[in-house]
Amino acid sequence: MANKETDEKEVSGYLSDPFVEDIGQHFTNIELLSSEGFTRLYKAMRYGRWFVLKTMSEDTDSNCNNCQMLLHKELELLMRMQHPGVVQAVGLEKIDGIGETIIMEYVDGSTLDEWLTTGPDKKKRIRVAHELAEALAYVHSVGIVHRDLKPKNIMVTRNGERPKIIDFGLADSDRNAVLKQPAGTLSYMSPEQAQSSVPDMRNDIYSLGLILEQMQLGRAYKKVVGRCLMPIDRRWNNMEEILAEFARIEKRRWPLVVNILVAMLLLALGLTTLLLNNDDTQETKVAIDSVRNELVQKQQHSEQKRTIAEERMKTVIATLNDSLKQLAATNEQLKKELNQEEDLKKEALKALQREIAKSKINQHLDTLSHWNYRWQDLSQRVAAVAQFIHGYTDNLQKQCDHAAADRIRETMLKEWQRWSNQVTGKMELLLRAEKELDYTKHRNMPPQIKF
Repeated sequence: MANKETDEKEVSGYLSDPFVEDIGQHFTNIELLSSEGFTRLYKAMRYGRWFVLKTMSEDTDSNCNNCQMLLHKELELLMRMQHPGVVQAVGLEKIDGIGETIIMEYVDGSTLDEWLTTGPDKKKRIRVAHELAEALAYVHSVGIVHRDLKPKNIMVTRNGERPKIIDFGLADSDRNAVLKQPAGTLSYMSPEQAQSSVPDMRNDIYSLGLILEQMQLGRAYKKVVGRCLMPIDRRWNNMEEILAEFARIEKRRWPLVVNILVAMLLLALGLTTLLLNNDDTQETKVAIDSVRNELVQKQQHSEQKRTIAEERMKTVIATLNDSLKQLAATNEQLKKELNQEEDLKKEALKALQREIAKSKINQHLDTLSHWNYRWQDLSQRVAAVAQFIHGYTDNLQKQCDHAAADRIRETMLKEWQRWSNQVTGKMELLLRAEKELDYTKHRNMPPQIKF
């Protein structure tokens, strides 16, 4: 019995100690991956898993509103997407020593240009090109234009060699109204993109054409690449047209294989006919039947592959449709949450006005005739209104999440600050008038006579 208890303690200790040591809620093993432009990328571990942290660079002013708006804009766009071919965002956090940071999944792999240098065969390159096109079609389907599509912003995973689009720092959509300006990498940017700040999915299609050209997919894809690189009015209108052309190319490949097999079959039959004319033996007939059966099996196998390819395309289309439905449901839920937050914000501002009225500070200042008659605890009463804000928003967390409550608190504090500035301004005017009155009385006073 004693041995059993000892064994249980040892097993329990073995399981608990490494868990506490290796898995925690704070980021550890933080490593700087890159620092370009106004952002930095870190690699860090939490809960035993690697993540990428994206934040503003050290050279960027922490009060740079445009940089913070770009960071928030990228997070908003990332959170609208969920697809195996697009990097996944987790959320936004403030991390000690780093600052406000977008938390993203860590993609274990290499960039597309690095992957191409390893010499993948043509079959792999075509598969990756198809999957990349499907991922970009999904991005466009949710109303987002990447605007900086290039091999360095496409990762190919080490496990399975699947493409994944990353870095949406310059991405844009029609529903975003902030920081509208031309953007992109010059060597992969469409001619019109450098002149216009309006996001157009055909900008990404031009960049995709340059990438497909670099991947060397063969003569069958020459038409796809050529039309991608045409002027915008003659370019592919959307990614669905490109995916449809990819499907037609795949369908044309299988009849070609079947025709080759049929030609081989006819050649074999011709040769065997000659053999039969010379030597009509039972052994020769058996050999001919064996060749014929083998060729028929190969033809059937080719048909099966063609069917599999068609089924795969149907699955891809069904997946896209499911993603669109899921996005519509998510957008509807987000709209409800935003409407709820707006209603809570309006009610919070009304409550603040009631609290200000309850303090009677405005009434006191409007009727105050002399500086010496002011309330001695005026500053404490103003501070009490600010304390009310914190208590009110703490209770709000029962009706909404912490982030929404923080945003409502920030709005209330801005309104309180505006009111507090008005109170201070009135007090300064009263004090200035009092000083001027004292000065005037002193100047008009008759001189004192000493006896």
